[in-house]
Amino acid sequence: MPIENNNFYQLEEGYHLSRQNGNKCIWILKNDENVLICKMEYCGERITYIETPKDKELSKQEKKILYRFIMKRRLSLSKEAAAVLDLSIIKYADHNEEKYLQEKQLKKLLRQRLSNVKIYVSKLQSHTIKIAEYSKNCVYNLSQAKIKKLVIENNCDALIDLRDNTTIENLRIKENFSGGINMSRNSIKSIEIENNCRCDITLFDSINCFNLAIGDVYSGNLNIKNSCFHAISIGYYCYASITLSQNWGRREIQIGDSFRGGFVMDNVSVYGINIGKDCKGQINISSNKPQTLHNLVIGDDFAGTADLSEDTAIKQLQVGKNARGRFNLIGCPSIKIAKFDKYFKGHADFSESTVEYVSTQYGSGGEFIFIGCEKLNLVELPRERLSHLEFNRSPLSVSADNWKNYYHFSKKELPKDYFIPFYSKVVNGIKELWQ
Repeated sequence: MPIENNNFYQLEEGYHLSRQNGNKCIWILKNDENVLICKMEYCGERITYIETPKDKELSKQEKKILYRFIMKRRLSLSKEAAAVLDLSIIKYADHNEEKYLQEKQLKKLLRQRLSNVKIYVSKLQSHTIKIAEYSKNCVYNLSQAKIKKLVIENNCDALIDLRDNTTIENLRIKENFSGGINMSRNSIKSIEIENNCRCDITLFDSINCFNLAIGDVYSGNLNIKNSCFHAISIGYYCYASITLSQNWGRREIQIGDSFRGGFVMDNVSVYGINIGKDCKGQINISSNKPQTLHNLVIGDDFAGTADLSEDTAIKQLQVGKNARGRFNLIGCPSIKIAKFDKYFKGHADFSESTVEYVSTQYGSGGEFIFIGCEKLNLVELPRERLSHLEFNRSPLSVSADNWKNYYHFSKKELPKDYFIPFYSKVVNGIKELWQ
């Protein structure tokens, strides 16, 4: 039988724990040869830390011996102490008691549908981990998990911490997920979020460039900062708050039809931003990094607001049919081209901007303000003028044909590509790549 008293515990295989003289909370673990294995802060039925000598780790057997000692005495562990012993911590909301699981036990637990549980993973090595469908009100700390892929099945409700995880590459979230995921400083390469998810996504300081694809009817907060992405696409009827800051992208940002949320983009290097039809959201794009110029394309029936006044990287704005929203480009230092399709009824203020060419199509009205636009060259309006125009200088000349009126403010000839539809430029560019 093991020897136990207030200062000494005899464990298995000759190992023993003894209290350090002069400190009632420090205990020393030695083997049968009386060699120091580790020190522990063990006070009040709780072990707060375990410290091994330099360049030494506990063996599997030593971890098992300490684990059995802890289980027998029903001691509690700090996260740091549990990590030394490769033990994961499980805590259920309906009581305060914690359970400590070894890796095999943890894998078995994670295959189950869970409810009202907090899991701190210390050691877990597996290619793919799945969170069972209908798991509810759970918290998973997976920062230390050595996994390549995480799959969250349908109808889960969870908070998931993947910060500083340097092995994760793929995340797939299936339909009807609610909760939050923090992926800052991790190695993610692909994120796929299916339809009807209501969750907060945070990704700061990504290690790798990643693809992000979000399905229809997404809500929550999407916050990406100081990271690299290949592409970002978001589906139909998104009413999330999207914040992109200090990022760089290799392809375009795509936001689907019927966007109802807020889109804030600050100092993001990307070639194009495409927003679908029936947008009633708020768009705010700013930049002080004009190295990578971008174009903003907005689909038909726009009824939101777009503030581009502090965007130093936008070259062209293209807006679809029946737009009735508001566009603020006051003082915009990079805008060259703005094109509005048929039946525009909105408000566009280009005052003090660098705009050179503005055109609208058949049936357009609305309001255009060009106060202090020193580089303004040409404004094209439908022949049946319905728009309200505000200038602080008169055009050099006004001409007309069967379709449009042309207000000329400079004798300088504009580049031919100013008059080519933006999508035609894209198609022509793709053709050139294959010639």
